Amino acid sequence: MCGTTNFNYSDTDAITLYGINNYQCITGQDYFLQGDNFYLPDMHYVSLKLRMCQNTTTFTGCKPQSQIDSYFRGKTLSVSFINSLFDSSNFDDC
Repeated sequence: MCGTTNFNYSDTDAITLYGINNYQCITGQDYFLQGDNFYLPDMHYVSLKLRMCQNTTTFTGCKPQSQIDSYFRGKTLSVSFINSLFDSSNFDDC
């Protein structure tokens, strides 16, 4: 769980008020950045994808579809983020 310390936001009362403290937080090993150049002046969006497990010739570890459906039934995927604007050409305010 995120709690009030694992979500990078200083207003811990808001974290509790909106229930973010009960969410599961990603860690540095749970995600990766993908793209060619992270030093462009503008970054317009973040894409989040939740993909279904697929058995292939090299991976056969997926659960049966009925078990996957049962697990996700009634669950919600919520994404909380801090909307920030970073000017990569201005390092004076760091």
